[in-house]
Amino acid sequence: MRIGLFASDPGPLQVISALAKNKETVVCGSLNSTSQTFDAIVVGTSDSLRGKNHEHEVRIAAKAIGLPLICIEDYPGNYQNVKKGEADLLIVESDLSKKIYYSRFSDICPATIVIPNPRYDQLRQCKTDSDTALLGLKFKNSILWAGQPDTDDNIKTLNRITPVLKEVNLKLLFKAHPNDMGYFNKSYDEISQNLEDIWEDVSPYDLLQCVEKYAPRLILTQFSSLAIEGGFYSIPSMNILFSDIGASRFLQKKGYSMPLSVNAGATMAVQNIDVFKEKITEMIFDDSVREKINNNFYDFYGKEPTASKVIDKIKDFIKTRKLI
Repeated sequence: MRIGLFASDPGPLQVISALAKNKETVVCGSLNSTSQTFDAIVVGTSDSLRGKNHEHEVRIAAKAIGLPLICIEDYPGNYQNVKKGEADLLIVESDLSKKIYYSRFSDICPATIVIPNPRYDQLRQCKTDSDTALLGLKFKNSILWAGQPDTDDNIKTLNRITPVLKEVNLKLLFKAHPNDMGYFNKSYDEISQNLEDIWEDVSPYDLLQCVEKYAPRLILTQFSSLAIEGGFYSIPSMNILFSDIGASRFLQKKGYSMPLSVNAGATMAVQNIDVFKEKITEMIFDDSVREKINNNFYDFYGKEPTASKVIDKIKDFIKTRKLI
């Protein structure tokens, strides 16, 4: 069997990279005349305009040449219905995600199966709990900010929360989103200068490097997937979704009101600055709270790699289609 894989944005590419370790898969940059040799095509669910357009073109092309089309989400809510590019099968990470699509698409929702996201397989295989916990005890005042692509939202949120961080004596490790153009245009210079005593830019580092170098006790974000990645290092995350900053952007981009990790108790949300100090202190210093979030996290995202399960389900789906 030969299964083509395609994705555009970094998140979907992580999913495809996990699936590509199977010998029956082929990563492709586009569809052409040789694509008819595939038994099916698997396409990601990119969020950027460029990524969506590219993937939608591939989906339409796959349907035009009669290939079974499977879409796999990298973040809940990212799948979109595309005219003449409708998925035959949609793979999502949780029952909560499945409910979103059934509510959104109703009768035109594709057949949907639930398998924890293979995007995080490499993290599921890493050593975490004891090493990270020990480091965290040594550096209790360090927290990591994981930004979004929207510069203005980031700056407004940081301006609102940093007085509390200074009051609690917390060092802020600033990690810009790779698609945040404001970072490259020096839009954060003013705020970084004002917070020079607690601010450190760690944007050049990946998460593992941040963990090894600083061992942050907490990740702050609006809805970056870095919050999920951090959970596999036993670092809890707080989704900061103020009604005027963050929450509306999340609803606009994802089509629902709260990250599913929050609903599952795998991360914590703060929607009001008045409770921010209480919640951040609790999440950093109360080990019982941290343990509960950590347990909920693994219950929701799982500890075992899932790429092989995804491939097996895709192969079963292809075989079933061939019998029809």
